[in-house]
Amino acid sequence: RRNLTLVGRSLAHLHRHYEAPSLSLPAVAEALGCNPRYLTTRFTLIVGEHMHAYLVRLRVAHACRLLMEANVPIKEAAYASGFRGNGGLTRAFRRHVGVSPGEYRRIFAAR
Repeated sequence: RRNLTLVGRSLAHLHRHYEAPSLSLPAVAEALGCNPRYLTTRFTLIVGEHMHAYLVRLRVAHACRLLMEANVPIKEAAYASGFRGNGGLTRAFRRHVGVSPGEYRRIFAAR
């Protein structure tokens, strides 16, 4: 029960602060007042993926929404989603979506 509460609080924290580039496992653990190793073990056990992977997926999903808006430059979408620049967004996009942010925009703009 305590583990579920801790993981629930960590998920809420991630969803509230994913746009902050400095957000990390140690930062979440500190905000929740717990040990980072303990938190990552519980998070992975209950959620089924590492916290960093979950955070990157949140950021990519946010970037997807921004890229659907017509005039948001890719670099701006990267920063607004918590990435430190285009490179991080592009790598994460290719890994999670399968195409670059520019290709994603072209695919969905054609619809």
